[in-house]
Amino acid sequence: MPNYNTAFGGPVRINGSYGRGQTATHLVNYLAPQAFIDSPPIYTYGNVQRTAPDKLRGPTSYDIDFALQKNIKISEHWNAVFNATAINLTNVTIFTGPAVNTHTPSTFGQVSGQSNNGRDIQLSLRIQY
Repeated sequence: MPNYNTAFGGPVRINGSYGRGQTATHLVNYLAPQAFIDSPPIYTYGNVQRTAPDKLRGPTSYDIDFALQKNIKISEHWNAVFNATAINLTNVTIFTGPAVNTHTPSTFGQVSGQSNNGRDIQLSLRIQY
């Protein structure tokens, strides 16, 4: 766990909304690297809380999964079942958490990846007799 920098007086969050302006090719710092100092000596603990330090949380994580099934009676002996499934229907990008290794200050606080996949739609039709 790192230590808070007692000489730092600004906000820990950058851009007001935890890294607004982030795209896949333009990385924006999520945390201010100057707010933290290098890790404490080995076998000791830092003064940053283990869970949600300074009420910080990672980027939002939600998506909408949807499934629809329709049973169709064709005749007395024939039935059809149509199934449509969509994963991440709204195609929302969910970024990974920020880098927290204080030994690499150039990447500290940056969100550098995507943690979910894009939209995936599957359609199927099954005929039963």
